[in-house]
Amino acid sequence: MRILLTLTPLVFLMACGGGSNPDLISIKPGPGSFTGTAGANWTDRKLRQNELGAVCGVGGNVASIKIDRDEQATASISGTCA
Repeated sequence: MRILLTLTPLVFLMACGGGSNPDLISIKPGPGSFTGTAGANWTDRKLRQNELGAVCGVGGNVASIKIDRDEQATASISGTCA
């Protein structure tokens, strides 16, 4: 019983998402394309310009990108690389 009560707040935070890191970016590359999410500190401009090679790799260029933001300004992104 003691373990269950100790873990309950942790499970609740995980179920609610526990918040998102505004600096985090997670990209799933495909052949010439990508999908992923980016935290609120990743501006649309930074994503479009492939800052730090985060979206299309170092030296790559974003050919097209779709950016949708949720209430916390986390971006869902998809697009293609040139």
